Amino acid sequence: SAFVYLNGEGHEKPTIDEFIESGVSLCYGIIQLILSILPPAVTTVLNAIGFKIDKLEGLQLLWDVVNERNIFSGLSLGSLVIYYHGPFKFIDNNFDIPIEDKKIRHLIHPGKLLDNQILKATCVFPESSLWVLQEGIILSSEGQLKKALDVIGRKPINSIQMLQIKAQIVFCRALLYCFSFEFEKAAADFLYLL
Repeated sequence: SAFVYLNGEGHEKPTIDEFIESGVSLCYGIIQLILSILPPAVTTVLNAIGFKIDKLEGLQLLWDVVNERNIFSGLSLGSLVIYYHGPFKFIDNNFDIPIEDKKIRHLIHPGKLLDNQILKATCVFPESSLWVLQEGIILSSEGQLKKALDVIGRKPINSIQMLQIKAQIVFCRALLYCFSFEFEKAAADFLYLL
């Protein structure tokens, strides 16, 4: 009937309250983040009718939910991965805005924080293909192609039930084979995708 929060608050809350709070924070954080990406003309209209759009608030809510231990934690981490590996990747990784406030700084440039959360998710859910894929992407972005191939290859492709994840893993593995000059294996993966 009680759940100890994992985010360091040090107090107990009823499980139902914890689920409601993390669910609301997840949904509101995603809404804030998506609306902040829209063109300024749309956001101006939303601001005019009283809906204040704040990207940093949305990101903070999603980071808060990542520390919970329920389904919303995984959804929040997935949303952050999509954001930081999606629209955020259009910005140069080395581009750094000088921000004194450390709380805001980690929202704009999470650095190793996102990678550590993905590795934590991989340890907690070792059978989850999504987190295995993300761990492989982290290793490949660091130039560790052999380790990335080992991580992605530790789960047999035929055992993955979700076709979208299976396709992403095979595509990522094919690219890693190309970058490792293993063109025959890469060709086999590309043919598999066809």
